[in-house]
Amino acid sequence: LAASGVGNLVLVDHDRVDLTNLQRQIVHATERVGQDKTTSAAQGLAALNPGVRVTTINQKLEGAALDDQVRQADAVVDTRTTASNAATLLACARAAGARRLVVVSSTDVYEHFVTGSGFPSAGGRATLPRQTLPITEDAPLRRAPYPWASPGHDNAAMERALRAAARDEAITLLRPGMIYGPGAAGREW
Repeated sequence: LAASGVGNLVLVDHDRVDLTNLQRQIVHATERVGQDKTTSAAQGLAALNPGVRVTTINQKLEGAALDDQVRQADAVVDTRTTASNAATLLACARAAGARRLVVVSSTDVYEHFVTGSGFPSAGGRATLPRQTLPITEDAPLRRAPYPWASPGHDNAAMERALRAAARDEAITLLRPGMIYGPGAAGREW
């Protein structure tokens, strides 16, 4: 967004940069491991586009604070929605009058990725199931939890929860491919 000319960004995160983040969260750098993610991201974005204004909020937003930030936004991009907070996120965006919600998911939502993994713990098998490639939007989503997802986070369950809670909102799902790096034994994305 900063590279495309968006001039004002509000970054919200309550986490710190970890070495295992670097291969998939490219706004961070090795020398910023241990910093608040919002502070690190602001530095990376300023290096990319010195004209961007970045406001950082180094905490998890809930309730009235979340409502207030969403109300002020032209667009909401969520990268960590879970099945348990999908309805809350949609209700907040709806109340704020947001016409579009962008949520980052992953290609791990497709049944093909899990059953074709060959990992028995993932319900996988050594041969891939019949699936037209490339995988299309209407390909079946997996039902079993993704074996390497962090606790409480399952992209397929999150996508089903978003669809169930949606009314007439435009929801854009971004599904980047899996990315591997330090300490990644099967990262979700």
